[in-house]
Amino acid sequence: GHQAYRESIMVTGGALVINEVMADSFSGLRDEDDALSDWVELYNASANTISLDNYALSDNEGKPLKWRFPKGAIVPPGGYYVVFCSGKDKVQANGVPHTNFSISAEKETILLCDSRGRVVDRVMIDNLPEDCSYGRNDSGTMQVFQTATPGYPNNTIGFNQMDIILRALNPTGVYINEVLASNDSIVTYPNTGFPDWIELYNASSETVDLSGYGLSDRLTRGRKWQFPQGTTISPGEYKVILCDGTKEATASAEIHSRLKISRTGCETLCLTDPTGRILDKVILPEQRTNISYGRTLGMSGFFYYETPTPFQANGEGKLGFAKEPSFTLEPGLYYSVQYVEINVPADTQVYYTTNGAVPTQNDTPYNGERLELNFSTVLRARAFSAAGLEPSETITGTYMINAYHSLPVVSITMDPVSLWDPVGGMLTVGDIIKEAPGKIPFKNSTYRAVKDSGVNFPCYVEMFNLDGTTLVSQGAEVRLMGSYSLDMPQKSMKFRAKSLYGNKTFEAALFEDRLYTEYKSFVLRNSGNDCMWTRLQDGFQSRLMDVCNATVAHQAWKPYAVYLNGVYWGHMNLRERTDRFMLAQFEGLSLDDADKITLLQGNGRAKY
Repeated sequence: GHQAYRESIMVTGGALVINEVMADSFSGLRDEDDALSDWVELYNASANTISLDNYALSDNEGKPLKWRFPKGAIVPPGGYYVVFCSGKDKVQANGVPHTNFSISAEKETILLCDSRGRVVDRVMIDNLPEDCSYGRNDSGTMQVFQTATPGYPNNTIGFNQMDIILRALNPTGVYINEVLASNDSIVTYPNTGFPDWIELYNASSETVDLSGYGLSDRLTRGRKWQFPQGTTISPGEYKVILCDGTKEATASAEIHSRLKISRTGCETLCLTDPTGRILDKVILPEQRTNISYGRTLGMSGFFYYETPTPFQANGEGKLGFAKEPSFTLEPGLYYSVQYVEINVPADTQVYYTTNGAVPTQNDTPYNGERLELNFSTVLRARAFSAAGLEPSETITGTYMINAYHSLPVVSITMDPVSLWDPVGGMLTVGDIIKEAPGKIPFKNSTYRAVKDSGVNFPCYVEMFNLDGTTLVSQGAEVRLMGSYSLDMPQKSMKFRAKSLYGNKTFEAALFEDRLYTEYKSFVLRNSGNDCMWTRLQDGFQSRLMDVCNATVAHQAWKPYAVYLNGVYWGHMNLRERTDRFMLAQFEGLSLDDADKITLLQGNGRAKY
């Protein structure tokens, strides 16, 4: 009955609508008293000017005419009209009005009514996040926006314009210029490793004293971390703040903070003055390792940068990433010819490879054909866009065709250049082996030089259970291991999960005789000195220690059939990798605690 009544008093038409509502502002638009305020934005969707003389706003269904618009107020065709909902009930000198009510972000109904009390539009909000607005997108659907756009459209054009306005409202000229939320190799200060970081830029002509200013990942606590006394930023200076969790702040050139930045997105970083007023904010979408996010001088909006530039201006950036393609058939074990197609995201061109290489625009373009798989094949595909976007992530899938094994299968996919490059290939023998026949180690082999250099290669790992289900499917890094056994046809390899390639751990129970459900690393071993004989000695010894309830840390063991770029590579043994992560788990610690462990080698030196 009540719903029917509400519908009966509502006037349809849609020419004048409530377009956006802000109920809990922490930044952006301020009134003439320099105060943040709730506000409502109207939009005129018609081709005619609309007079507001016969309209009212209300937050009370029982009082539809609670607040009337000022005489003479109009909304031009395709234009916007913003009203502060501050409770001050006045009109500013610039003509912007204030209502006699304010808005609650918890639960509120905003009504736009005609002079007879009939509802022209109604917007209901419920638990609106701080500093977020609720408004209509380009299709007319209501949604939450992290960037409010009073007086502008609720799309990229409006978002970019509000970024310009926010910086214009910043009296210091200091703003967040670049953020790296997942760092694996970008150097900032000497001997500090690869922490995440935030870079500030001073666009003003004056040195700014940052003493007591705040950086935070919470708008409600803008001074979560504070710059120490004596910290300044000179005109045109780029200042980098390391977000490494360090509690002690220093005003020296090398600034550490206790902040940590998430790479998963949905986080807002803000810069505040000593009073807690937000001077700048950056809303972080999902971030990728070693790709920074920030602003380009002379341009509006935010960009991704393949080449981060701490301490200097950002170069040319991209607006985002192309959407990933997908396969129509799940990778796995099959016992007949299979057919696969690739789902191509809109406005992209997909390229694919079957040799393990990451696809580029020089590889085979996919044009909707059905791919016939008659033998075990590795497919890799990647989408490219001409709309100012970075290429998508590469998707990888191994299709085992008529591969009959009594062991589970692991498929390793990697660039053939990483394997067979004449100078730096991981498996390249080389033509400079000068030892006598049968004498090992072959010290001058290419693969040994690669192993000794410590270089890691990106790869993709897929593990399939005997029943064909997928246990692991993710990117990782791989490098060679071993001494004398390195000269065997099969090379032992160690793998580590890193956020650079996807997940930072292998989230799977790799061994039935271990309780762990995630691992940082593992080894595919050729059985070492037993590689030409039983290939069982190491595994037997480990299982024997389990049976005897040995309390000494030892590696789990599981035999696998191994494929390399779709080619059968023989039997190898999956083992835990003997490192600080394995010992942490064995001692009942978390993987995060592993970095607190110091391992001593036989010579008494610390390994980590």
